Amino acid sequence: MDYKKYGQRPYILAAPIAFAVAFIGLMVAAAVEPSWNYYGSYDLSDLGTDNRRFITNLLFNGACCIAGILISAFGCGKYHFEKDWNEKAGVFFFISGVGLFFVGIFSADYDYPHNFFAGVFATGLASGVVLSTLQDIKDGNRFILYSGIVILAFLIIEWPFFNNALSETMGLISATAWFIIQMHKYWKQGKLKPVSSQKEETVPENV
Repeated sequence: MDYKKYGQRPYILAAPIAFAVAFIGLMVAAAVEPSWNYYGSYDLSDLGTDNRRFITNLLFNGACCIAGILISAFGCGKYHFEKDWNEKAGVFFFISGVGLFFVGIFSADYDYPHNFFAGVFATGLASGVVLSTLQDIKDGNRFILYSGIVILAFLIIEWPFFNNALSETMGLISATAWFIIQMHKYWKQGKLKPVSSQKEETVPENV
């Protein structure tokens, strides 16, 4: 398979699509389930259990599966097109996507496998973010450094004040913010242009 035929652009765009799918699936699933709310003693994964409506299960678990595939695609792009810690981060993003896919396959009704794959997803995502951010800092990108500090501080501060579902949602929002910053970086580097319109000169990594 020729991974470089279309450039990194399709793999990069898989990330925002993944988070859009996850948020839409989550919001709609919560909206159609009258017995569930963010302020109860629930986890987000409760939306995918058998004690919820079939449409709720389908929306939540389906969104996890689709988003997982897309995050893994993003990881493949980083692995094949980037270097150093970004390349290693790609492996963790791929693993994270696999974990999220199986979170959708094994709902919270399946206690051990669900918790295992949820852990794989969270650990893989966090590891990928850390490695990629460290590479950006190494490349001299101070904007990502300062943004990362703000996001990390937000996560630490909010955690004790919210229940499980809200804390998980805040974590997803923070991850989305990080990915938006990454999209800006890729745009500045010209990697979001179609291959046919990309310039041949090398774009510095620290823009």
